Amino acid sequence: ACPVSAFCSAFSKNRVHAYPRRLNRKKIPVYAVAIGIIFRKGRTLIVQRREDGFLGGLWEFPGGKIRPGESAPDACLREIREEVALTVAVEKPLTRIRHGYTHFKIVADIFICRHLSGRVRRRASTAHRWVKVHELDRYPFPGANRKFIPLLKGMAA
Repeated sequence: ACPVSAFCSAFSKNRVHAYPRRLNRKKIPVYAVAIGIIFRKGRTLIVQRREDGFLGGLWEFPGGKIRPGESAPDACLREIREEVALTVAVEKPLTRIRHGYTHFKIVADIFICRHLSGRVRRRASTAHRWVKVHELDRYPFPGANRKFIPLLKGMAA
């Protein structure tokens, strides 16, 4: 039924079933991430991403990749200590989210944390704020963070 079968090499060799060839796509990496929602005096800590980096200038909650062999709560504590120089206690898990970007995916465990000691000190010269949960809408957040912010608002209500 094909109008060009007389000129088709695949048809003449009975190999039509082999075309079109599927390209093998690169496997998209999936990163495990831990994020801490730190509370102190009725406010939560948000930090601003560097302007020149991925999702530059957006606000987020402190956190980062979980290392091999590290638990998600331990990664949360380590990332907060490294990123903002605070000592916190993980009080409870809030949720787990999945989010895809163009070239990787994340599975993020989100934890509610309580500030124990320290003042925020950032390695990068970016801003930080202690804000009330109802003020979070005033700041631009990445899509992954927007997935769990409604849960925080529900807690505050």
